[in-house]
Amino acid sequence: VEEKKLDELVNSFFKNYIEGECKDCSFQNLCSACFVQMNDDYTINSTFCENQKKSIVSTLSELYSLLETQPEMVKLIDASLDERVVRMEL
Repeated sequence: VEEKKLDELVNSFFKNYIEGECKDCSFQNLCSACFVQMNDDYTINSTFCENQKKSIVSTLSELYSLLETQPEMVKLIDASLDERVVRMEL
């Protein structure tokens, strides 16, 4: 019975994420939505969604401001991303 409930939860999450309310969201690829933020009807919690959007905008704004004042930080960010990719490939 629990396995069936889990399958339903996973399928509903991906259906909402791929076809439903998240489908046309400009933040979709940056969002950390997961099963925990789902309502009982398997939709994403709207409060979480709005807070997530504000957080993403704030983070990107801070990053942009940092790069405006310290453009050399791009190299550090690139190196960090490259290192993560290498670890993922191992």
